[in-house]
Amino acid sequence: MVRLDINFVAPAKPGPWAWGLVAMLACAAAGAAWKAASLQDDLARQQALAARASSEQKVQVQAPPARPAAPYDEAARSFMRHAQWPWPTALAALEGNLTAGVTLSALELSATDGLVRLEVRAPSYDLLLRWLQEQNLQSEGLNPACWQWTLTEATYQPGGEIWARVQGRCASQDL
Repeated sequence: MVRLDINFVAPAKPGPWAWGLVAMLACAAAGAAWKAASLQDDLARQQALAARASSEQKVQVQAPPARPAAPYDEAARSFMRHAQWPWPTALAALEGNLTAGVTLSALELSATDGLVRLEVRAPSYDLLLRWLQEQNLQSEGLNPACWQWTLTEATYQPGGEIWARVQGRCASQDL
């Protein structure tokens, strides 16, 4: 008798993990296909934008060069700044305060700072302070009453004379 080698046992089935692996591979393939399609759409959109931009550049006309500012432009702006400040009231206050012995040696009107700067000479410090107080009182009586005068620097000069710097600022004007 001849022996037959026959196996009647059914072949082994793959376990449940194999089906999970197949599902994961199928999802990865579908995701890769979707990403490739998305990249292709993006590339086509970018190429269309580049083609439109290059065609617009060919048609676009060069703009004329910018015109340089007129040489008198800054002078006109400075004039307008000076014209808008109430300088007449400051000058009226200075003219209205005549104190014997106090001499104005310099006057500067500055529209950028909104200040009136004065250099004053007086025979004594007491007389200088009296003049400054009268200057503020004189300014209050004017219409509009906006100028406030302050002493910024005072020094004794040889011979006993006082040299001082006084600033006037208009309180009602904004810079």
